Amino acid sequence: MGDITLTWEGEDYILSDRKAFEVLDEVEEAMRIDEIVAGMQAPMSVNFTKLSRAYQVMLEAAGCRAGVREIRRALLGNLTGGENFTEEDSEAERARKSVARLQMTVTALGQLLMVVMDGAEIEEAAEGSSVGKEKAPAS
Repeated sequence: MGDITLTWEGEDYILSDRKAFEVLDEVEEAMRIDEIVAGMQAPMSVNFTKLSRAYQVMLEAAGCRAGVREIRRALLGNLTGGENFTEEDSEAERARKSVARLQMTVTALGQLLMVVMDGAEIEEAAEGSSVGKEKAPAS
């Protein structure tokens, strides 16, 4: 898969391929693959607490010390008209900020999916993939 670049508050953090695989269980504990895929299809329906925890696991493994609440606030802030809007913001500026947060959410989900899917490929290779192999019916 290669390394994953995670960005938090304007700073890039590198999650190595090895580290990504090491934290795979923690990522999947925080957010299952079906939840990640559903969130990518409908970002506004994602459970932001789960997403924040899964993203925090990845950031921490890459050397960033962001907290789950801090990540959740960043992901949700402009989507809910929260603290990141100012009274002086025009509707266009509010829309721009909301789109930026939505893009951040989809990016986070995509990065989570990269980690989870890469782990699945490694596990299948180690165990021998059963894809396309049908069991003989019992007699």
